This record gives sequence, C-alpha cells and structure tokens, in this order.
Amino acid sequence: MRVIGVDPSTVATGWGVLEGDLPVPRYLGSGVVRCRGGMSTRLAKLYAELVRLLSQYHPHCLSLEQGFTSHNVQAALRLGEARGVVLAAAGSLGIAVAEYAPATIKLAVTGDGRATKEQVQWMVQRRLKLAAPPAEDAADALGAALCHLQTCTLERKLGRNRHR
Repeated sequence: MRVIGVDPSTVATGWGVLEGDLPVPRYLGSGVVRCRGGMSTRLAKLYAELVRLLSQYHPHCLSLEQGFTSHNVQAALRLGEARGVVLAAAGSLGIAVAEYAPATIKLAVTGDGRATKEQVQWMVQRRLKLAAPPAEDAADALGAALCHLQTCTLERKLGRNRHR
C-alpha cells in the first residue's frame, strides 16, 4: 500500500509518502508546499501542487487530519479552505481519503495523543530511520501517513477491510 499524508494549510502544506507495511514502511518522499499571494492564488497553487504530487506518486490513499474547532475563527476557516482543496485534489483523481483526529495521529506516532510537534518530528525520524528530522509540516504529514498504515495493519489483523 502507498499512502500520502497531508498536513493542510493555506501557507505551508506538508506532505509525505510512505509505502509498505509496518513496522518500517519505505519512505518515498516528503516536503512542504509554500503558497504566497492572495487567497485564491494560494489555493490554486496548492491544488496544482497536490495534483502534481498525487500524479507523481500514485498513492492508494490520502491520509488527512480531521478539521477541528478553534478559538481563532479565522484560523479554523483557513484550515477548512485548505482541507477543501486537498479533498478536491484527491477526489479529482479518484483517490480514497482517510481522516484522523489530531490526537489519534499523535497517539499512533508517539504513543501520546498530546505530543508536541517536536516529539512528532523526533518519532517520525526514528520510525522511518531518516538521517535528519523532517520539517515540522512534513513530519505532521508523515505522521498522518503512519497513522493510516497502522490503522490498516490493525484492521487487516482483525479481519476488517474498511480501508484499502
């Protein structure tokens, strides 16, 4: 199975691609899509870059952090716009999407649902045997991919086939 994890943002969207099974899936790539300009320009660039990445890596699934409420209404709105672009890019190419709560991703990666960003970076580096820690946004995206692979492995062992 090949999965792309995405950590959406209208400014810096992290992405990371993994393939194979746990405990150590194969790392295929990661990075950050940085967007500048007006909101429509940023969203258009994000969509184009995601379509390019999805076309390049041909993932079976896209793993994404679920939306959450925030005290900062503008931040929550911007996150929703970026998530919409990610969902549209996956949908336009017929790629399945799996969504996980932020605490579920942190728990899957670090063993602690309240882990800090630094702890996620450190554990992603260790679990994937990377020479250096990935950028913060890329680490979050790789964490989403790891969470999905872990969920699929568990479901397979339990005889369930909810995710492919």
